[in-house]
Amino acid sequence: MEAMGEEYAQRLGVGEMGPTAAAELRALDPEAIFAALGETIQGASLMRPSVDGWLYPRDVYTTYTRGEQHRVPLLLGYNADEDSTIGAAMPLPGTRAAYEQALQQMWGESATAILDSYPADSDGAAGPVFAKHMVDHVFGWQMRTWARLASETGGQPVFLYHFRRVPAGPRAEQYGAYHAAEILYAFNNIPSEEARSRFEVQPVDADLRLADTMSSYWTNFARTGDPNAEGLPSWPRYAAATDEALVLDADIRVERAINDERIDLFDQHYASVRGSGAASTSR
Repeated sequence: MEAMGEEYAQRLGVGEMGPTAAAELRALDPEAIFAALGETIQGASLMRPSVDGWLYPRDVYTTYTRGEQHRVPLLLGYNADEDSTIGAAMPLPGTRAAYEQALQQMWGESATAILDSYPADSDGAAGPVFAKHMVDHVFGWQMRTWARLASETGGQPVFLYHFRRVPAGPRAEQYGAYHAAEILYAFNNIPSEEARSRFEVQPVDADLRLADTMSSYWTNFARTGDPNAEGLPSWPRYAAATDEALVLDADIRVERAINDERIDLFDQHYASVRGSGAASTSR
């Protein structure tokens, strides 16, 4: 992690990492900082773990496989259209060639299979397809892996969701079930004035019903470690064998193996990395 910080500082023109380095970095123009950060797709990623042997004695995956995590109930999941807003905040490849180069850089020997599963057939498709692949990796694969490992070694219930409700309003088609959209429902803020003015939500009955149900799930979980209660649609515990998640939409239902065909590609990549003892190029 320290080496990556030094490399980044050097791209910004800071030489030696001596006593004046911090002051030099603080004096830089913000635009220059972000420009250097976005020089490469890899450089744009801030999600880099720092296993320091003290706060994190080992990587998170190994911690969970050994059952060394805190043993608490978990409620976790992700949204169907995380990429609609996340994509706008990250540097995206502008051409098909840049997209393919980025995936080669990120995934190495696994890139061919991932490119086959996420084809970009034009320059215009490159950015959106890259963002969708990042959603399946950063949200889909991580949430499913977390749920699987915790359910196998944690000794506590795990509840997985996939949020698909598109908040009603003028931006519904543009953003879909965007990143953090579920928060308005989980805390039953969907009918609030802030939801209408800040997020341009114009809730209909389906939104209000889902918010009532989700806020009940979240409250029950906070109180008891189990979201279920009489009168609510049953939310099954997660288990790898059944791979069930609760779909949170106007029609609440249980589905199995959500996006598994694509998410399995990332499983295979990391299994190969762990087996070889090599450091992943993407995490």
